[in-house]
Amino acid sequence: MSARLTVKEAAVLAKKHPDTVLKACQAGDLFATQRVRGGSWSIREESVDHWLDGTPDPAREAVQRFAVTA
Repeated sequence: MSARLTVKEAAVLAKKHPDTVLKACQAGDLFATQRVRGGSWSIREESVDHWLDGTPDPAREAVQRFAVTA
């Protein structure tokens, strides 16, 4: 299981400004989740790596497959 990061923690890992990470989460460029709308973001460490590399995130793909079958 991967570590869950806050926007600030993900920004430190990515060496980006927290606003950049937040905007990427809001735009859907960086796969992240919120328990409630307007709540804090939860970001998988691997998702940050995929975002920086520009590669597809398997976690996002798994969620999308599940949403189609549910």
